Amino acid sequence: MRRASYLVETTEDFGNWYLPVSGDFDGYWSGRGARLRNTVERKERALRRDHAVELDIIDNPAEAERAIDLYERVHARSWKEPEPYPHFIPTLIREGMTAGAVRVGILLADGEPVASQLWIVWRGRATIFKLSYDERLRKLSAGSVLTRHMMREAFRVGDIVEIDFGCGDDPYKKDWLPERRQRWTLTAYDPLTACGAAHTLRRYLPRLIRRRLTGI
Repeated sequence: MRRASYLVETTEDFGNWYLPVSGDFDGYWSGRGARLRNTVERKERALRRDHAVELDIIDNPAEAERAIDLYERVHARSWKEPEPYPHFIPTLIREGMTAGAVRVGILLADGEPVASQLWIVWRGRATIFKLSYDERLRKLSAGSVLTRHMMREAFRVGDIVEIDFGCGDDPYKKDWLPERRQRWTLTAYDPLTACGAAHTLRRYLPRLIRRRLTGI
């Protein structure tokens, strides 16, 4: 792009934590930190002791409406803000399941959904796209229990070669998926066009000057 006379800048965008899937789940789980393993196993025992627990992974298009209902019930009881575009997730689940690209994991306690995850799976690669849990069971780590179940199923089915946590460096991510790669933003400006010149003056030149002055 520089040879084509564009002005180009690269900036760090986000960290992406991931795991190449190999071996079996037992090997994966034994490789996690002792704190994570002990906590999740202890919390699952407590959860099963006090509640009737069901773990379900839904990927059949015929069950898309049930997956949407369960997912949205958990989301409404979680700490998360309402989705800004309320039709996005339902449509993603319906169309994604039809394309064979979406899995919804649900943990139910006494028949009520208390944790949910939405995975996007395509050509052997899975992104944990959305997750939430019922705040009322926060102390029992229902979300972590569900994550362990989803990971176990990914190893068991054997159709996934890599799992990632999408964007962000939240501390919990490296406990589950130990590898990190940096994602970058590449921005190119054509200074010979009005739009490109405006962006060059507004964004590119101030950053260039700052880098020259600071050496960063």
